[in-house]
Amino acid sequence: MILGISIIIWSFFKKNWTWFFAPDRFDYLAITLMGTSYTGFSEILNVVIRKSWGYSDLMPLIPWTNIGVIPTIQWLILPSLTLYICARFIRGK
Repeated sequence: MILGISIIIWSFFKKNWTWFFAPDRFDYLAITLMGTSYTGFSEILNVVIRKSWGYSDLMPLIPWTNIGVIPTIQWLILPSLTLYICARFIRGK
């Protein structure tokens, strides 16, 4: 859902609804930053401020943020990988 909303927001900024057929490096960067930023905000809000949930002691945390390393790495890798695979699938290459 976060990735889908990030794509919609980026499409508004680009004023182009077909950019994801052939994304460039800046597109990958923008989507990754939007998703990572939202995830960081959400984790700080829910884990640190609201304390509505927390991590196991086994989860490594990013120092001074209490944000989990795994969700952050996930957002640094998955959006670009997903866009790349989808764009190739759509183009048939």
